[in-house]
Amino acid sequence: MMKPIVKSILQFLFFALMGLIGLLSVRTYLFIQEINRNIQQDFDPNRIKEGKSHVQHHGSYSSFLPHGFQWDEKERNAAIHRLQRAIQFPTIHHVKDYEIFNKLFDQMFKDFPLLFSNHHHHHHGGGGPILKEVTLDILNSLNGGGGGSSIENINDGNGRTSGSNSSDDDDEDENGTSFSSNHLAARVFVWKSNNNHQNKRPIMFTGHVDVVPINDESKWIYPPFSGMIVNDSSQQQQQQQYLYGRGTLDDKNGVYEILEALNQLRRENLLQQPDRDIYVVIGMDEEIGGEHGAKKVTSYFLKKNITFAFILDEGGMIADQQFPTIHSPVAFVANAEKGFCNFEIKVQCEPGHSSMPSIHHTCISKLSKAMIQIENNPMKAHLSILRNMMSQLAPLSSSLVFKMIAANMDLFSPFLDFALNYLGGAPNAVTRTTFAPTIISAGVAANVLPSTGTLLVNTRLSPYDRIEDVLKHLEKILGGVGNVGDAPSSTTTTTTTTHTTNNITITVQKTTCDEASRVSCHDCLEFNIIKKSIHQMQPDAFVVPYLFIAGSDSKHYRKLSDYAYGYLPMRLMKANQDLARIHGHNERISTQNYLESVNVYGAIILNANEMLKERP
Repeated sequence: MMKPIVKSILQFLFFALMGLIGLLSVRTYLFIQEINRNIQQDFDPNRIKEGKSHVQHHGSYSSFLPHGFQWDEKERNAAIHRLQRAIQFPTIHHVKDYEIFNKLFDQMFKDFPLLFSNHHHHHHGGGGPILKEVTLDILNSLNGGGGGSSIENINDGNGRTSGSNSSDDDDEDENGTSFSSNHLAARVFVWKSNNNHQNKRPIMFTGHVDVVPINDESKWIYPPFSGMIVNDSSQQQQQQQYLYGRGTLDDKNGVYEILEALNQLRRENLLQQPDRDIYVVIGMDEEIGGEHGAKKVTSYFLKKNITFAFILDEGGMIADQQFPTIHSPVAFVANAEKGFCNFEIKVQCEPGHSSMPSIHHTCISKLSKAMIQIENNPMKAHLSILRNMMSQLAPLSSSLVFKMIAANMDLFSPFLDFALNYLGGAPNAVTRTTFAPTIISAGVAANVLPSTGTLLVNTRLSPYDRIEDVLKHLEKILGGVGNVGDAPSSTTTTTTTTHTTNNITITVQKTTCDEASRVSCHDCLEFNIIKKSIHQMQPDAFVVPYLFIAGSDSKHYRKLSDYAYGYLPMRLMKANQDLARIHGHNERISTQNYLESVNVYGAIILNANEMLKERP
């Protein structure tokens, strides 16, 4: 027979478990009810089905809804071929060939005569071109003006980019590619508002035309810069037309979607003149950090005290069937971006012959131990961003477990911290600063014990951590890698900060470090500009704010606005393996996807013009 005390304990545990399940169930039920109320307030499902906004419009704007621009067959094909021509320019970021970028822009100016001023004299109706190029004397402005460098160091009289041939003027990027310090890897255009609103802060739309290299061209179905247009029905119930080529998903498509939207707004007379200045900034070195493009443009705007009411860059996108238990398309809009920093860990050891290894750790074993220490000691998880994402996604999930976790994350926090770190991947990256050992270097010969060794750790910073926090964390966990020495000492130069603990040195490479961005609001008017536009043009998509875990030019531009977001309105289909095509083989975009994205940008421009009228 069971002893009474054991029976009592089991009964207690049973009722405690039932009570816990009851508590979780009640909290989950109340959570789902609250979320459903918010969804109903957000938009009316019946109108979503029709693709209409819940906000009434009038005048020319109403002709834009619910279907977007009035494309005829000729103009639809012309838009696709404009992107096709852009894809055919191999604007690979690491090739020091400024002329290929100049040729791309020359073609761009020819393709959009309604937009660009002072580049071609032949225009077709619409009251003349609307975008004027802003000539930025970056070198003079950053050097405090005056002599030293003329505007010709940055562009020629037609705005064409140029670079110095002198090796003394070259800056080496992290991949070993040299770019001239006199080279501005971005071009800036502005559509001016009327003179009555000069006190209003402008808005910015930005993207980049540089692309990543081709790893193995033999694995491409069509040459990566051919811009081949083909029909494909292998993954679709109905035939789809695709444009193949590097840059169709990242990010020539984004740049040309912005330009097409402005072009169509002009062609259909939907917006005669904006309520505030609209800047279009096109980067040429985003894939290698934007040091000569976005960073210099940002410095220029800061020096001129120009800030922005709203900024939209690449970042988020629509994930369709990408997540288990979530079967609806989800439009992720980035409202923050992780930081980036390289830490170089250097160890020093006694050299010697490999036939007589030291009883102490060798340099390679010390570095191995350092890697294990880093992997086993993650930084603290910050669950607020994940909590918000999960609460937004919960109504879409068919899993009761997903909904229960979303509703009770405060109770599950300790478990989630451990589980996310164990599983890794994107969910873990959203919650914390991550460490990735990427390069290890030690040893010169098979029979020689190395005297030094280095480990490069690439770090992506959470918005809740600073570079100094990460450095302190590394110093703490790496103190026991070798012999525990004196307290850390610090030395600083113009490019690096070095911290040494006796036998281990941690170097922060300042030239490759950016703090995480500020977090832009997701419950404000500015975010709702994007949200409303998605509801209008992509009505089947559910909008969710998220943390962009990769990198974009916005890591620089976010210094210019409290309201900077990332959204590239393309749909990534799991069945088509679209996500793997970004920076991968056989990059392509469907023409339907592309034209839908143009409509979204058109809606964002019109909504921003209307909804921000009361903003300074």
